[in-house]
Amino acid sequence: MICIIIGFFLTNCSNQEQKTTKPQASKSQNNNSNLSGQVSDKLKSNDEMARMLKTINANLSPQQSSYKNLGRAQMAMQAARNAPQAQKLNLKNLAANEFLLAGKTKEAIKIYQELMTAMSSLNIPNKAAAMNTMKSFLALAYFRLGEQENCIDNHQAGSCILPLDQNALYVNKESSRQAITYLTELINSNPKDLNSKWLLNVAHMNLGQYSNGMNKKYKVPLAAKENKKMFPKFSNVSSSLGLDDNRLSGGVVVDDFNDDGFLDIIVSSWDLNHSVYYYENDGKGSFINKYKEAGLAGITGGLNLNHCDYNNDGHLDFFIMRGAWLEPGDHPNSLMRNNGDGTFTDVTIASGLFSKHPTQSSAWADFNQDGYLDLVIANETKGNLQHPCELFLNQKNGTFIDVASKVNANQVGFFKG
Repeated sequence: MICIIIGFFLTNCSNQEQKTTKPQASKSQNNNSNLSGQVSDKLKSNDEMARMLKTINANLSPQQSSYKNLGRAQMAMQAARNAPQAQKLNLKNLAANEFLLAGKTKEAIKIYQELMTAMSSLNIPNKAAAMNTMKSFLALAYFRLGEQENCIDNHQAGSCILPLDQNALYVNKESSRQAITYLTELINSNPKDLNSKWLLNVAHMNLGQYSNGMNKKYKVPLAAKENKKMFPKFSNVSSSLGLDDNRLSGGVVVDDFNDDGFLDIIVSSWDLNHSVYYYENDGKGSFINKYKEAGLAGITGGLNLNHCDYNNDGHLDFFIMRGAWLEPGDHPNSLMRNNGDGTFTDVTIASGLFSKHPTQSSAWADFNQDGYLDLVIANETKGNLQHPCELFLNQKNGTFIDVASKVNANQVGFFKG
């Protein structure tokens, strides 16, 4: 069962100086020392969560983690070494697919080509169809390699955004030429293969050959020219602003997190190897990634984020949701308290929000109208493992209590929202 949750989002969004008996230490030195100690104490719980996430990631097997493709590829290759011929081909094909998903495209291409050569000399059922399947993998792999060599290695603002700007045309062209060769063969074999036809058109666009240099019988006509007054073009300025973040999909929140009047950006990545990034607006039109200074190094993962002021102190906090789409996905979420000094503290355990369920869906609202934001978390249940939804009521003292079972909010399903 897939359910959609709709939540409304509301935001209400002096320590005594320590005396010293050491005459050699100046007042400034003592203040700096005290400040350093205070910051260190604030971030102890961050270290605890970082260790927990590191352990979870280390214990995830390639079978459990969707982004450990390289591990699955290596396991398949090892199994193929001593396998019978028929199994060897299947295992190598599996390995090539995982290498491709892992971004190890050249390794995938090498295996696909070896499989093509081996299959051509074998007497196998539906050989023509099997060879075309292998050609489709090779076409896709070469197409992807072209993207990596041009959109990533030679990235610029318009890279791989269709329709391509003149400045975004590929410089390294050989991979796309190889893709065009295989795609053309596939279409000639099956003129109704619209997937290959579409990719063939894009491959020609990448090389600047769509208007001139492409066989018309393969061409997919572009849609009518858009009315720019109705839908203006948006330019990708991320690179020039210091925001080009090349990681897995994740969450993003945009708000003024340091109370200087400028919007800052916090982003996460689904990968538990990737820390949450805090891009602080410098007030001059650019951003500086201050995730280390903010105490976020080691605070990893999260397919979604949202933000709020859960403790009504006037500083915006944020919430990280983890474990979505994973099996078993029993990862903790994180409530990150804004300390008002450029740092964030993981207060998940101290606040009573600690639990281990897969989710990417939650909402903050004042459910009991007491002036403090409460939290509902819609968890994902798949298979036999039960992950009921949670409803945490704010106790106005920095802590929460889960009352989901008392108000029949502990629903079970594959929730998204």
